[in-house]
Amino acid sequence: MNAPTLKQWLDHSQYVVLIDVREPVEFTIESIPGAVSHPLSIFDPSKINLLREQRLLLYCQSGMRSDRAASQLISMGFTNVTQLQGGLSAWKVAAYPLTKSQNPPLICFVKCR
Repeated sequence: MNAPTLKQWLDHSQYVVLIDVREPVEFTIESIPGAVSHPLSIFDPSKINLLREQRLLLYCQSGMRSDRAASQLISMGFTNVTQLQGGLSAWKVAAYPLTKSQNPPLICFVKCR
C-alpha cells in the first residue's frame, strides 16, 4: 500500500492495525500516529495471533524489515497483511503527520512486564 492510500484510509476511519517493526528507539523519535511497536528483532507472529482476522499494515523505515515481518505472518497463515511501500521514508516525503513517544505502545497479548 502506498502512503497516500494509507493516509486516505486513516482519514476515513478505515480500520487497520499499524505495526511499526523498527526498534523502539526509532519509534520514539517518530512514528505514524496510531501505530504500535513490535520490533523485528523480537518479532513473533504467535504473539499477535489474536489479530489474525484484522487488517494489518506493517512498516519500517524503508520496507526491508516490514517485508521480513510480513513474510513471517503469511507463513503462519495470516491473510490480511500488507506493507507501507517505501516505509516511513515515503510517509515523510509525502509530509504526512508524525508523532513522538517516550514509551512506545507495544503489542502484547501475553504477560508483559
